[in-house]
Amino acid sequence: MKKILFAALVTLFIGTSAFAAPKDAPYKSVSALKKAYQQSNQITWSKYESYQKASLEEAGMTKEMFYTLDGDLIGISKTFAYDKLPKNALNQMAAKYAYPEYELVKCIEFVNADNETNYYLSLSGLNEDLYLQINEKGQITVLNN
Repeated sequence: MKKILFAALVTLFIGTSAFAAPKDAPYKSVSALKKAYQQSNQITWSKYESYQKASLEEAGMTKEMFYTLDGDLIGISKTFAYDKLPKNALNQMAAKYAYPEYELVKCIEFVNADNETNYYLSLSGLNEDLYLQINEKGQITVLNN
C-alpha cells in the first residue's frame, strides 16, 4: 500500500496525462464520484499500472482522488497553503529548509482512506530537489534520501 501511495504522490509532482472515464474504470469508484460531485462534469481519469486517478475542478482548485484498480479509495489530495502547515513543521522548515537555499515548488494535503492527513512538499534546492512528508503533528520525513 505504501508503494501505491508513494507512486500516486510522485505523480502529483511530475504531472499526468488525463482522459475521460475509461471503459474499464471500476464501477464503484465512478459511481461514488458521480454521487459526491453531481455538479461537476469535468472529471478526468488517468490510469496507471497499480492505481487510477480522478481529477476535478472544485471552487477553482484541482482535487485528485486516487483509487485502487478495484475502485477502492486510496486517498484524496489537493493543493495546500504552506502557511497552514502545523506550527511545529513551519518552525522546522524555517530552520532547515529556508529560502533562498530551498524554494517551495508545491504543497499538497493528502487525506487517506482512513482519514489520516499528511502534507507533501516539493522543494527545489541549489544542489538537490527534496520531497518531504509532514504528518499532522508536524514531524518531517525526507522521502527521496
